[in-house]
Amino acid sequence: MLSRSDSKADNAPDILRVCFANITALELQLKEEMRPIDELMQAGKGCARELRATIELDSFNQCSSCPMLIVTALDLLISLYEAIFVRLGRRRGGDYAPPAQPGYGTNSKGGAGFSSLRLGSFQADPEDAADVWTHIMLGELRRLSELVDKATSLRPDVATPDENHSRAMTAPRSLCNNLHRRINALTTAIHDRL
Repeated sequence: MLSRSDSKADNAPDILRVCFANITALELQLKEEMRPIDELMQAGKGCARELRATIELDSFNQCSSCPMLIVTALDLLISLYEAIFVRLGRRRGGDYAPPAQPGYGTNSKGGAGFSSLRLGSFQADPEDAADVWTHIMLGELRRLSELVDKATSLRPDVATPDENHSRAMTAPRSLCNNLHRRINALTTAIHDRL
């Protein structure tokens, strides 16, 4: 893990490696349709933690491509949460119905691709487990929204040689606005489902 006191010039390749590693990990998570939801949520949380730590590095602003890489990773992270939400299925009339898409199997306990949920000696049924996961996802989306806010304020400390480069540096801000819209839409859909 990178430390805040590391040399600014020396850290740009390390920061790029962290960004690329998170983007690659998120791409893989999105492709694994049968992976249990609890593992997907943990992977998403880990990537968000890495991205937050990367943004907070003093040397982060020395890299002109880092804000765009962070926005790309955040886009994939939101896509992961959107995919998890689809996998949680729909509840109709209090009954839990797994999603109708092919490839989203259920586990041996009948849950929508997540391990059985246990709180001490209490075993949650699939409907309760889906509700718990949606509440957990709401918390993760709230933290993700804060991370998008941080990404929105990113401005690399590099000289802008021309007007085109200056306009390119504003792209993450408009992309972050789109990410916020997606987070808000997903949050609304979750609240509608509860």
